[in-house]
Amino acid sequence: MDKLFLLTYTCVKEDGIRHFCHAWFETEDEMREFVKRMQGSGSAFETDVSIEILQYRDIALQA
Repeated sequence: MDKLFLLTYTCVKEDGIRHFCHAWFETEDEMREFVKRMQGSGSAFETDVSIEILQYRDIALQA
């Protein structure tokens, strides 16, 4: 399946510092469940952007 969902977010980790993170999901429901779980974790979770990617491909960056 080519369709994926990308979520970027910030949260405060064990070191007490806010980190910028990302996560990939195969379905929108998986992403929504992750957000619910993280919001209840007490880690000062904040979403940045969520993107639906309809088609993707690998790009070789090395010559």
